[in-house]
Amino acid sequence: METQSLSAISNPDVRHDFVMVFDVTDGNPNGDPDNGGEPRQDPIDMRGMFNESLYIASGTALDAPQLAAIADAEKANGKDKSAVAKSARQLIFERFIDVRLFGAVLTQITKIGNGGQVTGAIQIDTARSVTPIEIRRDGITRCAGATEKDGLNQNMGAQFRVPYGLYTTMGTYSAALAKAQGNPISAEDLEKFWKALALHLELTPSTMRGRMILRDVLVYTHESKFGSARTEDLQAALSIKTDVESPRSIEDYTITIAETPKGVTMTRLRDVLV
Repeated sequence: METQSLSAISNPDVRHDFVMVFDVTDGNPNGDPDNGGEPRQDPIDMRGMFNESLYIASGTALDAPQLAAIADAEKANGKDKSAVAKSARQLIFERFIDVRLFGAVLTQITKIGNGGQVTGAIQIDTARSVTPIEIRRDGITRCAGATEKDGLNQNMGAQFRVPYGLYTTMGTYSAALAKAQGNPISAEDLEKFWKALALHLELTPSTMRGRMILRDVLVYTHESKFGSARTEDLQAALSIKTDVESPRSIEDYTITIAETPKGVTMTRLRDVLV
């Protein structure tokens, strides 16, 4: 294992895979609105789950910017709808980092031509807990009324929490995909992504989510845009095991990391961010 620099893991011309390890204590990190807000859980193996919305919150409202991009594209391409759509799509790429990183559905551009769906250069899988999670239901009481006329209004309710869960997930930056789409993603974009990934839980605390800590991010940098090793092999290099029946902290687990394959260098994100 060899630690690189932030600039090395931000090279937009090669593939980067990354494994995230994080935990939650006494919180509901990703409640399921279709199941009464309960923490998401695989009904077969009882492992906790949550989707990429925890770490991807792309907040750009794109309808108005798309219309502006279309107007600018029409000035340069006239009434050629195909050329206008292609040019407008490229302008959206150039103007919004969240589109370059995570993609978007460009509905306004789709109305005039092909190219309205953009797949982001970075894709992150659904996270799963290492071991089955417990789900606790805590009763709560609302004492204040909704209006002044209501006065004291003691309505009973409930909130859910996971006493403890250790989760992992895998993500990929695909240089090949970015190039194929004409995505002008830069080293500066990737540096911003790594910094945001490292700090997002710390800077967005939530009582409902409980105490969430990003324990580790392992970045695997390949020698080429197509990669030098299989993604599943890199994910399997991280081994997390426990003999504790109901783990309650990360100290209840044994974590080991295997040597990286030839052509791949591993960097711990925390070692290159000061």
